[in-house]
Amino acid sequence: MKRLFLIRHAKSSWVNPGLRDHDRPLSAKGARQLDLMRDEIHAAGAFDGPVVCSTANRARLTLKGLLGGTSLACVAFEQALYTFDHQDLLAWMEHRHEDQLTLIGHNPAMEDLADLLLEPGPGHLSTCAFVAMEINSPSWSNLSTEPASLVRFLTPKIMRGTR
Repeated sequence: MKRLFLIRHAKSSWVNPGLRDHDRPLSAKGARQLDLMRDEIHAAGAFDGPVVCSTANRARLTLKGLLGGTSLACVAFEQALYTFDHQDLLAWMEHRHEDQLTLIGHNPAMEDLADLLLEPGPGHLSTCAFVAMEINSPSWSNLSTEPASLVRFLTPKIMRGTR
């Protein structure tokens, strides 16, 4: 059994149009999203195992904001996760061996990956969306052929409605 957690980065800022896409920071709205989501993502166990984050600034800042001062021993930043194609994520995951994995990345890759693995998929992943799933597979290499079960789906909008 594999456990996969997907986190789309929080809302990024477009205030400085001269910045490269990779360098964009979070907006004030993104910081508020992190405050709404932090406790629930921790409670779901997303930080109990390896965390792999895109190298993009907005993804790194999302990770930092979600950790909220907690330090993790097993965090990696991978250029391969700075992708917008779920096939790139699947190819990257094929070589992993952990039973649990948390990915922090970008749409449409995260959304398309969730929709591929889950039936029905969660649909649109807004910024700072969180998807937790269990996959009945001994390996990451055949994910698209194995059944996945949705364990948790949260968005900042859902969280605002619960407070």
